Amino acid sequence: MHKISASEQLHSELVTILRCHCRLLKNLTSLDLDELRDRRFPLPLSSLAQLPHLSVISLPPLQKIETEMLVASKGFNLRKLRLVGSNELTNAHIICFLATQSSLASLDLSFCKKLDQTIIPEVAKLTNLKSLHLDGTIGITDLAPLATLPALSTLTLYLSDVDDMAFEMISACKSLKRLDIQGTRTTEDVLRFIAPLSSLVELHLSEGCVSDQNTLMFKKMINLTNLSFVKCPNLFGIGYEHLATLAKVERLELRSQPALVNEEWSFLSNFRLLTQVSIIDMRDVGDEMLQYLAEAFHLSRLAVSPNSITFHGIAMIAHCPLKTLILKNGSLLDDGVIPVLMDGLTQLAHLNVQQCLGLTATGKSALEEWCKSSQITLLD
Repeated sequence: MHKISASEQLHSELVTILRCHCRLLKNLTSLDLDELRDRRFPLPLSSLAQLPHLSVISLPPLQKIETEMLVASKGFNLRKLRLVGSNELTNAHIICFLATQSSLASLDLSFCKKLDQTIIPEVAKLTNLKSLHLDGTIGITDLAPLATLPALSTLTLYLSDVDDMAFEMISACKSLKRLDIQGTRTTEDVLRFIAPLSSLVELHLSEGCVSDQNTLMFKKMINLTNLSFVKCPNLFGIGYEHLATLAKVERLELRSQPALVNEEWSFLSNFRLLTQVSIIDMRDVGDEMLQYLAEAFHLSRLAVSPNSITFHGIAMIAHCPLKTLILKNGSLLDDGVIPVLMDGLTQLAHLNVQQCLGLTATGKSALEEWCKSSQITLLD
């Protein structure tokens, strides 16, 4: 046995093995209990530390995690550690343990409420670290020590309470490719520190960080492939137009953004490499938007909900290699879309046209039969 996961529905016998007979799992390399429902049993870290090949531990917030054993369990040589949501894990526990884990490449301590700034200098000593998740943490005020990590490529601080100044020295982290600071206390000023990170390919910013006035700063981030804007109330057409020079963008997410009108969607035509577009909870998204995706020859996934798209709009992008099309809550989509889908989008694998008021019962039945015969999954 090389891997144990919660999907195997741990029974009492397996729990007993983990507690008392770990030696029977001498070939175990990965212990993934993220979805474990019964979190009452104490995980025997001291016994697990004796397993010579165990390199991945991923745990839910167990009620009894034997956190005090982290200090004593020095037999681990982990590559990946995920301890999420623990109310017992303290700075002292994790710092002592990390001092013995120089091989760690991925560390996730999200929503461990007792952790604070004290752990940052200690994490910065993990020279092999590539991925760090500190979502929902409090009291972290300075990320400068992390800039010394030579391989750090992913940093997420979703819903943590960091502010702009925590990122003052982050531009020195030349290897950083993915940064998520959604739901933090950051403002537009944080872009002064983040903009020099030309290595970034994926960036998720807090809602107050982006406006028409500062999107010009994105021009320095020439390697961005993922753009995500969620609830940015001051981002409109001119702001998006400033992003048009980002020629490598492949994925675009707009969620709960102010409405755009007709030509304000023209920035889309500059993103020739788009593969995925998701536009959720925006008003007045119709055929005018789709006309600017007509040359997105790599587009494989499109989600627009709600929308005022018609079958004429779908016809404009029928030549795109779409595999997933989500048009939930379409106010104008009717049975006219059926021949367009059947004739033009033969490569579809997933389709969602739920709650499109113009589709008749006959039309829906025809779509269901077509999807069944073409092995297309109708999504709810």
